[in-house]
Amino acid sequence: MKDFVIYRVHIHKTKQEELYKLLESMPKSTRGLYIREALEYYHRTHASSPDAGKTPGISFRGAFDQEF
Repeated sequence: MKDFVIYRVHIHKTKQEELYKLLESMPKSTRGLYIREALEYYHRTHASSPDAGKTPGISFRGAFDQEF
């Protein structure tokens, strides 16, 4: 039987370098869950805004594939 641990991390006003260090320190599977949760949160918070159609989408896939 395997044990699974999911980390919930809240980051407020952090420097990009600190965020990359945090992500590098996470196990790869946890990092993926964290990134997915962050993107879903971004989508939920911006989809309800009045100018949701006007805001450009974001994609971390290329950056994270290269960095991690």
